[in-house]
Amino acid sequence: METKDTSKKILDASLRVFSKSGYHDAHIDDVAKLAGVAKGTVYLYYSGKKELFISLLKDVATNHLEKVTLIRKNEEELDKKLLMVVSEHFKLFEAKKDMLQSNFHEIIHSDKEMKKTVFSFRDKYRDLIGSLIADSMSKKSPNDNYIKDVSTAFLGLMFAFEMELMHRKKDFKIEELSERIVDIFMNGIKGNIS
Repeated sequence: METKDTSKKILDASLRVFSKSGYHDAHIDDVAKLAGVAKGTVYLYYSGKKELFISLLKDVATNHLEKVTLIRKNEEELDKKLLMVVSEHFKLFEAKKDMLQSNFHEIIHSDKEMKKTVFSFRDKYRDLIGSLIADSMSKKSPNDNYIKDVSTAFLGLMFAFEMELMHRKKDFKIEELSERIVDIFMNGIKGNIS
């Protein structure tokens, strides 16, 4: 149990360090100090900064996918499922916003392994949302490409609105944005054109 606790302390500390400093300016010394462990202890768990950062990305992604999986299992109505998914997505974004902003370039552009990790998460996320949508369709066995396209579009809506969260006013509420996104997705502009 101590091994898991130490690894969690290191990951928690790395989130704070990467959020504050960004990937390039983050140092294992800072992570170790914040985690309350020796620098060598960090290297017992992670071969270096890159592995630590990728492990952090995987940990964040795994926890989020588990929440979405529970939503899929525990909720019946599609619009309620989607509303909960959007809400969880934005709660994650809010909690990890500093880390994502500080490290976006590194995650997406600079390193193939990090990019692979991010796109693997995105694909799993898209597929999970696709399953959630397919579960609610009256037609059994919908076209795989259609489900992929629909779930990609849903992800795209959420990703596009992340800018709202980055530059929002103080009175902005995640619940309101979540409702707007689900309404756009479920009804499009059709319901608002006379």
